[in-house]
Amino acid sequence: MTHNERITVALSVVAIIISIVSPLISYLWLQSSFREQELKSQALLTAGSYGILHSDEAPDTTQTTYRVHLKHVGKLPVSSVRISFEHDGGAFANLADDRIELYPPVRRTIQRAATTLVVALDDPVAPGGDIWLLLPLQTGEHDSDKFKGHPYDWVSSEASAPRQIAWQFPGGAAW
Repeated sequence: MTHNERITVALSVVAIIISIVSPLISYLWLQSSFREQELKSQALLTAGSYGILHSDEAPDTTQTTYRVHLKHVGKLPVSSVRISFEHDGGAFANLADDRIELYPPVRRTIQRAATTLVVALDDPVAPGGDIWLLLPLQTGEHDSDKFKGHPYDWVSSEASAPRQIAWQFPGGAAW
């Protein structure tokens, strides 16, 4: 066998090995990636509720507190969790960042636009974790036109598309 024939045979053997192994590696890599995405997208349950308080000191003032409950039932951490609120009346304009509460306290980033408020969790939600977000909005008769109806809201994460939360009254959570 000549030198060129040995090189040709060696290259043919390498090509056959690559053609057999590459689909197996690709399948295993993609399968685990898709399974991970599926596990993460099914793991985050959300519920929303709200309560209304009327003040005795200021009878024309009402505070509505919206509570969003995130419950992580999966086995993998979920990151890039964002809770978005949208309201046409500008109800978020005067809301101070420190009034938006998270329990347990987690690092967060708050972004605002004219009618939108986005609370992004900076840390992943651990498996078995529960997070409550409290959003207190205060209105009075003089600005009740700013706040008619509930805000539209969505929860999204790295592995799930935005899902709207249905508000439950009076404070009940429905999974």
